[in-house]
Amino acid sequence: KNNPYPAHMPQVKKNLAVHYAINEHGADHCTAGHDPMMDVGGFQGAGATNNYKQGLYEPLPYRQLTEEKMKFNYYPHIQRATNTGLGVCNFAYGPGSLYDIEDIVGMVNDITGWSTNWWEIMKSAERTLVLMRLFNEREGFGAKDDVLPKRMFEQKFSYGPAEGEHVDEEAFYHCRSLYYDMAGLDQEGHARHSKVVELDLQWAEELVRGNK
Repeated sequence: KNNPYPAHMPQVKKNLAVHYAINEHGADHCTAGHDPMMDVGGFQGAGATNNYKQGLYEPLPYRQLTEEKMKFNYYPHIQRATNTGLGVCNFAYGPGSLYDIEDIVGMVNDITGWSTNWWEIMKSAERTLVLMRLFNEREGFGAKDDVLPKRMFEQKFSYGPAEGEHVDEEAFYHCRSLYYDMAGLDQEGHARHSKVVELDLQWAEELVRGNK
């Protein structure tokens, strides 16, 4: 989507390779899980608890792009959208951070007087992501824009600790397709009607698609 890449190389952090492509507003390293968090080192100490709270129970290889990583792409994407919606910092709020999930729920309830829960808060964030998808659809964006530059597939690092690393093109498109399915998107990268109905966004769908 013509956003410059952050200083986290997708050729090495393969989960970010998919996320840079599919993220609604372009490449962003702050809106997904980073691969080292999923590897063996990410399961040391408090890291294990953090991963458990996001549905990741076994380490995943750092420099491989696997189907299992797409869950760790999708769930943290929603959690980071939650932080954005609440106006709080990713470094301080979230699983295993200074303020954990339970703290966030408590703060929201104390400030608003509501009696909400983490499920409702996460669903509100998911609505944000689907609204962004509908907006992008209206503006002509879709799967054709959820891509990486060819050099990510074709150029391998020639030296250093990451020598030989690149993004496998076949694995990339397979995992992107899997992510679409998890997120309730069709293979054009557009929100499925079933996902729109689940999130009560028919009004937005009608604005974008009419009565089709």
